[in-house]
Formats: sequence, C-alpha cells, structure tokens
Amino acid sequence: YHMILVAKDKVGHKQIRELSSKAWGRAYYMAIQRRYNIGADFQEIIIPNRGHVIATTACLGGAPGVFYFQKNYEMIDNHLARMADVFGHENFFVELAPSKYIEQIDYNKFMYERYHNQYNFVIATDSHYLNEKDFDIFKVILNTGDGEREVEDFYKYSHMMTWEQITSFFDYLPKDFIESCRLNTLKIGESS
Repeated sequence: YHMILVAKDKVGHKQIRELSSKAWGRAYYMAIQRRYNIGADFQEIIIPNRGHVIATTACLGGAPGVFYFQKNYEMIDNHLARMADVFGHENFFVELAPSKYIEQIDYNKFMYERYHNQYNFVIATDSHYLNEKDFDIFKVILNTGDGEREVEDFYKYSHMMTWEQITSFFDYLPKDFIESCRLNTLKIGESS
C-alpha cells in the first residue's frame, strides 16, 4: 500500500532510511520491482522513539483506499487506529485528493463523514506533473510502456494546483473543514 512519510528531524530521517532498507531487503519483481514494509518494521523502528516521522495515508493506493473499494470498513478503522498509534496521533494524517472522479469524491465523503472527528486531515494532489496543460505529455509518457494504461482514471487531477483550484473541487465538504486541512498541511511543512 502507498503511504507518505516525512522526517521531522535527523532521527526521523534515520528511521525512514532504516524502513527503506528493510523494504529493499524484501524486493521482488511482479511486472515491476516492488518493495514494502510490514507492521513489524514500524514496531521495531518507529514505536521505540516515535514523534520523529509524520505519516499520511496517501492516495487511493494507500491501505484505506484499497479497503474502501473492497467495502472493508473495519479494516480501515483498524489501519487508521494502528497508524495513529505507531506515529502518534499528532503525526498521522488522513489524506484527501481533489478530483472530479466519482470514486475519489465518494472516498473523500466517506472518510470525512466517518473520521473527521477522530483524525487530522490534509489535502494533497499526488502531483505527477506540473499543471493541467502538461497532462497530454504525461499521458504519452505513461502509455509508452507495456500497452495502454488507464491514465485518465488515475492521473487527470494529479498535478500541482493553487489553493483556489484545490478548494474548487471540495464544494461538498464544509469550508471550515477544508481550511483545517490547509492548516494541517502547513503544520507538516513547519515541523519537518
């Protein structure tokens, strides 16, 4: 599953390097090279000295997104609680993304309705290219590999945006909640 880790200091940077080394030790090929961490890695590396790494749930490729599409809401509950415990509640954030795709909108609404009173949220664009006018070039690059990919479905809104652009996608969520997401994002920047 995807996840974003941000080091707050040198200790956090060392912890992320250790996690990366563990993941590389499990690397395998299935179409592309895959590397991953297991829960024991976080228990061994983060928990004994937590507070140095910030974590976000990342895009729909993160565990909550995958479990959401499987309709396994108990797994989302468990995953979020476990991650808040590992990193510390103040260092763990649920990520939403701006999009016009109904799947992302439904996920955003679900996560807000179920968890906005339990966890801190951020909004991230999962930026893969600079701005929307670069999408056609990005699409050509992604489609040059092993056949056509469903680029439109995954990357159409994965570009850098102004705050005004971002907020235009979230007319279905309360404005004060969206503002709290912005402030949380700034807090991450200030603490790393």
